Amino acid sequence: MKLKIISISPTYFPASRFGGPITALRSLNKYLAKNGAEIEIVTTTMGIEEFKNKYTFKQIDNLPVHYFPTNKIFDVFTNTGWQFSIMLTYFLLKNSKKYDIIYCRSLWNYPTLISFFCSIIYKKPLIIASTGKLTPWAFSQKSKKKFFFWNLLYKYIVKKSFIHYVSNLERSLSEENISIKNNGITINTGTEKTRKENRKSSENLTFSKKNQRTKKLLFLGRVHKMKGIDILIKSFSELVKDGLDVSLIISGPYEGNYYKKLHNLISELGLRFSEISLQSLHTQDISKKVIFTGIIDGEDKNWILENTNVYCQFSRNEGFSNSIIEALSFGKPIVITRGCYFENEDNMPFIKIINDYKQGAIEIKKIVDCDESIPEQQEKSILEYSQKYDWDFIAKKAIKDLKNLA
Repeated sequence: MKLKIISISPTYFPASRFGGPITALRSLNKYLAKNGAEIEIVTTTMGIEEFKNKYTFKQIDNLPVHYFPTNKIFDVFTNTGWQFSIMLTYFLLKNSKKYDIIYCRSLWNYPTLISFFCSIIYKKPLIIASTGKLTPWAFSQKSKKKFFFWNLLYKYIVKKSFIHYVSNLERSLSEENISIKNNGITINTGTEKTRKENRKSSENLTFSKKNQRTKKLLFLGRVHKMKGIDILIKSFSELVKDGLDVSLIISGPYEGNYYKKLHNLISELGLRFSEISLQSLHTQDISKKVIFTGIIDGEDKNWILENTNVYCQFSRNEGFSNSIIEALSFGKPIVITRGCYFENEDNMPFIKIINDYKQGAIEIKKIVDCDESIPEQQEKSILEYSQKYDWDFIAKKAIKDLKNLA
């Protein structure tokens, strides 16, 4: 019999401004269904202006998706909204009993609360995706308000649920941090870009002729404090001081006022920055500049991955970064912090793990000074990791693990 899963999330595609977790959940749902699971998706209209906060039904990847309107009455609990929805509540109370597993891609939002309630009344296993929110760093950033609700309610919910971690490293760090063990399951995050047909890139984009020799550093993701972009900018500043012809390209949506702090930091360091689209790159001299392109996707995203030299992610905390494995699929040398919680770094000579911005600058300089080593790294990257991060491979294993919970 098919494993029946109701997949619940505060936000869902096409609300792409919320970053990697939405991309990962969409792919997980798609490939679980491809490998025999029956999936129904329940979410809200958050971040999708064209839905005008009204109930909307769509087929996404041939899967049914219910988008429910939200009520802002409880949004005082969080800066990004609690996603409380009366219609979503009614739907889950009516329909959750039909499924083998209730899966919830959130922790602090309202959908987690109603998912837990449904799992109790219908005696269904609930899986909550951690998405990096249970690590020591994440807890160090919590407000007094969140600690209050953690101790009042959410700690109990986590203890009584199964917790989806995206790596064994995230699992071990989180379990030790919250002192709740033996209820974790590890389902890795994958990428469709391990397959060549999914790496097709835009043909109408190019850099200026002035920058053909400029070494281009890339970061993909939300412009948020957690992503450590300020640390990366400090590393970039060290490279510019050394006289290197480099550029730093930051592609992703702004979240909060962090980008203003980055602009101030860039000025303090004596650097320059521009906010331009990929389509305008051919008109700009980007040497020794920080470039903010805004959010990019699809073939444009593939183009920037293909045409930059080093992928850099200096996150303070991650559940797991889709962008790192996408860069791996394009064979890019990668420099990341330990806060990315990327496993098995000792076995990956094409990934350098750094502790601070000065070490970051040193490792980036080694890479841009040694272009001859990159082709070999590219081949090893794709061959060694194409299976590990392929969604089909991940979904097949996940189906077996989830059936043991149902």
